[in-house]
Amino acid sequence: MLSTVKKYVPYAVVILLVYMLTPLFFVFTGAAYQDFTPVLYDIVFPLTAIISSLIYGGKYGIDFFFSLVAPIIYIPSMLIYNGISAGNIIFVAIYLVSSIFGLFLGDMFFSKKRNMPEPELDVDLDIEEYEGDRHRKPTADNGNKNNSNKKPLSEDNDDFFDNYSVGDYKKSSTNAEDEIDKILNEIHGKK
Repeated sequence: MLSTVKKYVPYAVVILLVYMLTPLFFVFTGAAYQDFTPVLYDIVFPLTAIISSLIYGGKYGIDFFFSLVAPIIYIPSMLIYNGISAGNIIFVAIYLVSSIFGLFLGDMFFSKKRNMPEPELDVDLDIEEYEGDRHRKPTADNGNKNNSNKKPLSEDNDDFFDNYSVGDYKKSSTNAEDEIDKILNEIHGKK
């Protein structure tokens, strides 16, 4: 828990400075505070939440507790400069949404996970064994249950793909037709 709070501190300090000192800048310079209020609450504060969340999300990934930092820090600023009103409560929700948006953008575009190479797949294909099974001619079972040429049912046995792959279609279909004719002749011969 303490390590998580330590990760939040630099971002929280920046957000706190912007949320507390920017309104003071307008008060002390004598500028019309009411003229700059929309700029502060609609542009500067949400951008601060988005940018700090973007940087945090790129470095640490998505952390929804971090998205609460900007709205929580805004509450004292709201109480000091404006008081509680329905409009100011809406800004708390806006800064929450801005923080979540920044976290997603940071994780999506700047995450260290994206820059890492993809792990190699550990696939062991024995091509020679596959090719040997593929070109093997079918044999009649003749009632022998211990047929060594037959694969057990537990193995992946893709006869459809083997028989009807692009290069072997004609050859496989003629072998299949010959096999069907052979079986039909045996049946008709027994009657």
